[in-house]
Amino acid sequence: MATIFLIVKVAPLALVLQRIFKVAARHNANMEPPWCFDTHTISDKRSRKEIMKKLIIVSMMVVTLFGCANVKLKTSKSYISNDETKISITINKGLGVSITEDQYQLLENQITEGLAKKGILASNEKVSQHSAVVSLHSFKLRDDAARLLVGILAGCDKIDSTVSVTDKSTRNEIGSSSISIKECAAWGVAEKVIKKYADGIVSFLSTKNV
Repeated sequence: MATIFLIVKVAPLALVLQRIFKVAARHNANMEPPWCFDTHTISDKRSRKEIMKKLIIVSMMVVTLFGCANVKLKTSKSYISNDETKISITINKGLGVSITEDQYQLLENQITEGLAKKGILASNEKVSQHSAVVSLHSFKLRDDAARLLVGILAGCDKIDSTVSVTDKSTRNEIGSSSISIKECAAWGVAEKVIKKYADGIVSFLSTKNV
């Protein structure tokens, strides 16, 4: 699988680089890399534009292949956890949100396992002091085969949500944050995107006073 991936992704990149050097060679007898010579010394404006276009294409291909998804948190009310207070977790799907049963189970398991490792997960809803609700607003993941073959042309993985924490005794909201992730690179699989997103939720819910 790794060999196929390299052939599919690296071969087009090599062809583009080859084309860049051919264009550069017509104007640069020393065969310096096209990113080193001074394009302002080239009198042919069409050739100069062609070189710049090729460089832009290469840059886009590199980003598409090796880009890295980051979880974004926009916290409106920080939640502070402690070892004595246990929390329960509920995941709600918004209208129009499409998530498979397997994806839902993976997300739920990743969050609960993360909270359990932090020592703050309630054994069940009844014994929890705090209740966290994850509201999914969008959930789009590319097919892994499409991601591998065409990368960004298959779109991007994107999950948007809000997380709200309530004190069950007072019914007051004690924590709130918008949590999202976006991945456009060809590298990786949908499962890793879900896990990384879940880790962002766990990080928000397990923050402690220093």
